[in-house]
Amino acid sequence: MRSIQDSVEVLSGVGAKRLEALHSLGIYSIYDLITHFPFRYEDIQVRSLDEIEDQEKVTLKGRVVTQPVVQHYGYRKSRLSFKLALDSAVIGVTFFNQPYLKDKIHLEEEIAIFGKWDGMRQSLGGFKILGSNGDQDSQDFESVYHVNKSIKQKTLLTLIQSALEDYYAMIPEVVPESLRQQYRLMSHKDAIKAMHFPQTQEEFQQATRQIVYQEFLIYQLKLQLIRFKRKASHQGQPIIYDVEKLKQFIQVLPFELTDGQKKVVNEICRDLRAPFEMNRLLQGDVGSGKTVVAVIALVATILGGYQGAFMVPTEILAEQHFQTIEAFFADTD
Repeated sequence: MRSIQDSVEVLSGVGAKRLEALHSLGIYSIYDLITHFPFRYEDIQVRSLDEIEDQEKVTLKGRVVTQPVVQHYGYRKSRLSFKLALDSAVIGVTFFNQPYLKDKIHLEEEIAIFGKWDGMRQSLGGFKILGSNGDQDSQDFESVYHVNKSIKQKTLLTLIQSALEDYYAMIPEVVPESLRQQYRLMSHKDAIKAMHFPQTQEEFQQATRQIVYQEFLIYQLKLQLIRFKRKASHQGQPIIYDVEKLKQFIQVLPFELTDGQKKVVNEICRDLRAPFEMNRLLQGDVGSGKTVVAVIALVATILGGYQGAFMVPTEILAEQHFQTIEAFFADTD
């Protein structure tokens, strides 16, 4: 039975040497391979000269009007040059150190080239040939991956294509259908495919949204499992404080607690009395009253017969908080 966790060595073209190269990228299984996402994308839509800027990476499409010529210079260096006729002009195209491309360039043939535009010289420094005679892929974006000396971009992309063709139906759906519908998420298999081969910017954004949502969902589920196991195996120390004395302290504060403060105080104090460890993060804007909530938790702890600590990141803050907290206890014992 095939599985998405099969080793990448099952793919055609993956021998011992290429397997080692994939391992160096952290790719071991088919799922590792198809989730090795691009770190950026090149816009390879065909553009016109009147809408591009100097030194911009662009795709230009035109007709070859001169024979390609290769000039060799220096140590193993070369320059491949020819002229390309666009709708409005004739420009020069140069490829450095890619003499083998000469066989792919034919006089009077229409060709699409991705490169960097030099506005001063009215020339294109070619990076790659995308297609000729209309066979350019209709894709507007090209994926760029983290690779190393052992494996090239083109090789990696070919393997990803092969893996998606053979294992697409086996990609698991982790997010329940109810959540997918609620948050309007595309399927995981479609998201993976769109991350590698996005047809539009919108499709890429939706794919990213699904991938990120799923990662956070799995992360939260792991945290919940850890908390569940800790509650089952680690008994905390319940702090049974005097409820009436705590209420008396809250009443002597120079202000009334907000509804939000009352809510979190009740939650924290309930956790203090529970026989398991508390795991909480209190969030609030500057000036929203987090400090007094922390102080009430300290008072409850002390009333339960224990000690408490109030920790801050700097000495200046420690002094400021000490003065603030000292005022809270001015009318108490």
